[in-house]
Amino acid sequence: LKVQSMSLVNTAFQKSVRLEEFETAQQQALAATSSHLKEAWLPSLKSGIRSNLKDIGKGWFNLQEKDERVYAVSKLARLLNKVKLMMQDSVVYLAEDSLSAYASFIDARTAFDVDVRSVNEVRVVPLSDAYLGPHAEARPPPLFMLDVVVKDKDIVWRQQPSAFVDMVLSAFRRAVEAVLDIPQLEKFVMEGLFWSHTPMLVTVSKYEGVPPAKEAQIAAALARAQPPLDAYLATFDRYRPFVALELPASIASWDKRSEEGVPEHSVADIKAEVKRQYAAADDVENTVPAETDLGLFIVSASSVSQFIAEKHREFASGLLDLVAGRVRGTVTELHDAFNKIFGAVTRKPRNIEEVSELEDYMLKVPDELEALRTQIETAQKDHAVLEEFATALPDSDFRFMWAAIAWPKKIEERVGEVRAECDELRQTFQNAMMSDQDGFHKELDQLDKLVNSFGTRHTSLEKVREVALEVQRLQEQVKACEGKKAQFNSREAIFGRPITDYSHLAKISKNFEPYATLWLNASAWLAWHQEWLTCPFTRLDPERMRKDLEGAQKAIAKSVKHFQDTPHLGDVARTIRDQLADFMPHMPLVEALRNPGMRERHWEKINEVTGKKIEVDEHFTLTKMLGLELEEHEEAVVKECDVAGKEYQIEQTLDNMEAAWADVDLEIVSYRETGTYVMRGFDEIQQQLDDHIVMTQTMAFSPYKAAHAQRIEEWETKLKNMSDIFEEWIKVQRSWMYLEPIFSSDDIMRQLPAEGKRFEKVDVKWRRALGEAHDRPHAITFCAKRDLLDTFREGNVLLDQVQKGLSDYLETKRQGFSRFYFLSNDELLEILSQTKDPRAVQPHLPKCFENINIIEFKEDLEMVGMYSGEKEYIPFEYSDKKEPLYPTGNVEDWMTNVERTMKATIRHQVYAAAVDYKSRPRTEWVKQWPGQIILAGAGIYWSDETTAALRDGGLAGLTQYAKKYHDALMDLTALVRGELTKLQRMSLGALITLDVHARDVLDSMVEQKVSSEHDFKWISQLRYAIDDWDVQDSKTLVIQVDSQFDYGNEYLGNTMRLVVTPLTDRIYLTLTGALSMTLGGAPAGPAGTGKTETTKDLAKALAKQCVVFNCSDGLDYLAMAKFFKGVAASGAWACFDEFNRIQLEVLSVVAQQVLSIQQAQNEGKRQFMFSGTNLPIKPNCGVFITMNPGYAGRAELPDNLKALFRTCAMMVPSYAMISEISLYSYGFNDPRTCANKLVGCLRLASEQLSSQDHYDYGMRAVMAVLRAAGNLKRQFPDEDENILMLRSIIDVNLPKFLSHDIPLFE
Repeated sequence: LKVQSMSLVNTAFQKSVRLEEFETAQQQALAATSSHLKEAWLPSLKSGIRSNLKDIGKGWFNLQEKDERVYAVSKLARLLNKVKLMMQDSVVYLAEDSLSAYASFIDARTAFDVDVRSVNEVRVVPLSDAYLGPHAEARPPPLFMLDVVVKDKDIVWRQQPSAFVDMVLSAFRRAVEAVLDIPQLEKFVMEGLFWSHTPMLVTVSKYEGVPPAKEAQIAAALARAQPPLDAYLATFDRYRPFVALELPASIASWDKRSEEGVPEHSVADIKAEVKRQYAAADDVENTVPAETDLGLFIVSASSVSQFIAEKHREFASGLLDLVAGRVRGTVTELHDAFNKIFGAVTRKPRNIEEVSELEDYMLKVPDELEALRTQIETAQKDHAVLEEFATALPDSDFRFMWAAIAWPKKIEERVGEVRAECDELRQTFQNAMMSDQDGFHKELDQLDKLVNSFGTRHTSLEKVREVALEVQRLQEQVKACEGKKAQFNSREAIFGRPITDYSHLAKISKNFEPYATLWLNASAWLAWHQEWLTCPFTRLDPERMRKDLEGAQKAIAKSVKHFQDTPHLGDVARTIRDQLADFMPHMPLVEALRNPGMRERHWEKINEVTGKKIEVDEHFTLTKMLGLELEEHEEAVVKECDVAGKEYQIEQTLDNMEAAWADVDLEIVSYRETGTYVMRGFDEIQQQLDDHIVMTQTMAFSPYKAAHAQRIEEWETKLKNMSDIFEEWIKVQRSWMYLEPIFSSDDIMRQLPAEGKRFEKVDVKWRRALGEAHDRPHAITFCAKRDLLDTFREGNVLLDQVQKGLSDYLETKRQGFSRFYFLSNDELLEILSQTKDPRAVQPHLPKCFENINIIEFKEDLEMVGMYSGEKEYIPFEYSDKKEPLYPTGNVEDWMTNVERTMKATIRHQVYAAAVDYKSRPRTEWVKQWPGQIILAGAGIYWSDETTAALRDGGLAGLTQYAKKYHDALMDLTALVRGELTKLQRMSLGALITLDVHARDVLDSMVEQKVSSEHDFKWISQLRYAIDDWDVQDSKTLVIQVDSQFDYGNEYLGNTMRLVVTPLTDRIYLTLTGALSMTLGGAPAGPAGTGKTETTKDLAKALAKQCVVFNCSDGLDYLAMAKFFKGVAASGAWACFDEFNRIQLEVLSVVAQQVLSIQQAQNEGKRQFMFSGTNLPIKPNCGVFITMNPGYAGRAELPDNLKALFRTCAMMVPSYAMISEISLYSYGFNDPRTCANKLVGCLRLASEQLSSQDHYDYGMRAVMAVLRAAGNLKRQFPDEDENILMLRSIIDVNLPKFLSHDIPLFE
């Protein structure tokens, strides 16, 4: 009884506890009970039994029995077995009672409906009746306490709720485990028997009975408590961005300034943000409760609330610090400005200029003070913001502010004092100036006397140096007087006095100029002459010498003319002139011999020509050169020196080129994740290389190259080698970059082992070469490496072989699955490089099939169905399917199987749908089958029923069937207005579009009194028929006049069909006639008339793949050949849009390509030679071209190409008819009226509104309005259709109209 009254768990919790407290309580409860069971209960029972039976001795209750067989039949064994069963019952009762109580306890604590609406609005409704009603029990507090905290800039649980779940379940499991290992009493009582192990009581099982059921109950209860926790934590999402906010960066962003230094945020902006932050702090404290009851948990969010509020206040405080900093900065700038003004007005003027400057400045001071007062007011307003928020500031800030306020008055007082001082200084400086002017007049008189007497005082060349020094002194004196003159006149203007005329000074300067010219040039010439004659010849600068001589000659010529009548001075001028003239003839020799290109060989040549011995060293001077009388051989000497100059130019050019390459490094950069490098930025190096090669070749043809011939040849060889290396390098790099990602695939390497080995060989050498280039990027040094050119040449040869092998390999794959011709090389390689993953082909399916977007794979990769781009699904099921479809073997093989399965599936679906057509109402039938199948099935029965009506009833039968078809069409229209899935709506839209045309055909035949099934009006229609109804999955035929085609069974998905107009009928008739004669079709007409779309729609009618290719003038015959191969081998249609943009010479080749395909078709061949390839051909392939005649850049087709196509002219379609039929498909009851209104509205808009580039009233605009109308019809099925159409016209067109067009449109 005591055991049964105990418990393995603790369920007596009167207050909310934390996880650790709960764990401790459970451990203590379990430890107490487990200790009693294992340490007290067994010894007590053993002691009782042994004490009561110890005196019995041998017999039925022999405690000392050692024989197991005797013991087994004894009453003692039965007694102990009964005790065992009683113990087991007690433990089972204990366990089940404890576990049930524990499960009920947890269940009761989670039995609440918790509605978390916001962080402070949580509603907890008990699910138990015990807590409801007038006599309800007091609800115990939530069991667990849980904290929400801020950690790592996020709001999270301090302990994850999963930890509580684990803890609760762990306590349960430990309780179960505690009663699984209780020993039986028998071993301890019968100590004389041999026991190989300790037998245990059989109590409860972890895997069946009460424990797993109660554990599941607890887990479910705990799971019920999780969503409120998630919802409550989500209420803190509004605070997360702020919690994660970096305060320093955010505060700094408020202090950003423009390029001019103006703050982007004013103090008013900051003040508003501070208020917002304080308000946010108060809001979070008032909004986030300290504790929230969530049923099982009571959640504490006080730390989060406190953190967010403090952070808001910290943000506000930081912003106020910004304001304080701005105020402090403004006040500092004010003090600097005031100190500058005060210093300016306090400085003592040293002359009248400074007095005048100070007076002018003081006139500006009031304006400056006014501007500064404005800044003071701004600073005071900003300071008031700080006071408003009681911001603590140092006393120095207050003192600094009041000092700034006091500055203007202090400066105004000082300005008044300075004005009085300036008046006194002005008079003092004026008196001083008048005194200085008197002395200046005397100085001018003395200077005039010196100048007038200069010509008589100096007449001899012997004292030329002394005279030149006196000239310089007088020039300086004249210059000083001119400065004084300017100063006196300036000060007179300041004082307001008349300006004194000092024109006498200008006369003095003019009179002195001839003397200065003569004597200064004479002195300079004599000095030059002496220096030139005596200095080493190698130090002479001929260019400078000629410039000085020519300048001196010009000046002395003026002096000769001026002093021609003046005795002595005229002689001096003429003497100097003659000396200059005598020296000038030596200059050609000096210039020639001082050529920088003169080398020892040139001096030897000159010695040989002149017969003189010239040794150019430090002792060789101009005097010695003149003494050699080389003028006699001047022509020969100058000629040799010219040769030296030309050779020097070559030498300099070579040096400059070598210097230019000295700093040229190759730009070698890492390439992706390949671990190697490529060269980048080669254009500049190539340009420099080309320029230098041209320059070197020019020098190689120079008549003056002899001295440098070997160097030129070596340099040219080096440059050409570099050019060859770079040319090969670029080719290798381009090929390697293309092939590297291809051959990095193990699949490609496995499929192309030979090419892979070639590429690996190149790759190894490439990596080695580029690694060396990276380590030693100097261009000249690297290109001088031996065998580098051969390495690159060999690499190009190998990579060409690799690319050829790769192309051959891709061609093989394309021949295996011809639709691969419609993929680019890169796309096909992407598929082939992932052959281990068949799903890698999924992105490329839309290019291989008309509308297979995704193939459905099972886990074992069985392909079980296909999805269209519209998400329509069709399983791969057909009658003669023998085995599952797996992507085994090569990709081209299983892709061929996919194509075959697709066609078999569609053929089966069409036949099955046609059989099913009569078994249910048409409105139900259209919902049961995919879109393409519905159109084909409806076409079959329209054709059969119309033929039967004509055959059996003639005109009367046709008339009756036409009425029946009208009713069927109205049923479909009503169906569209109901509730449909997206795919069903698309299917019905396409079906109604074709049914409207079928109805119009029937009406037209009735009107024309057609009564025979052989009437041309009927047989000219596109008709469908099952070939043999008795054959399962029989093929479908498409018939028009005498043209008959097999239905292509290409999966088209659930797409819309074009509205069939009379123009469309004529185009269909022309194109099917062309196909029956093995010709191509060529619709021609202006843009927007539907040439390409009509061709594609005919392909849909015949269930053919139609690949549209936009042509350009860059197409060549090889690209066209690849496309034609795909068309011929796959049996697809190709529509070449704007075909006449292709170049004429390419069109000529294309004509032969198309002709070879058509000839093979006519001859019924299965294989034919095309561009050197033995290619399979399917007879149902077709080639179509569309053309915009008369456009710029369009070529006229060659006659041999025209003959291969049947042309048909396209005109602007009937917008009204297209609109009417489209509206029918959207469920409109009166589509004709709405269509006419739409067309009329757009016609008026095109005629009356302004002409703008973005205005469009063509087919695209019409379709946009129709789609909008269809959407509105689905949303408002009972609304007036005229209103819906008007709203669609306005919604689509009004936004694009300019403002001046809107009133007229409305």
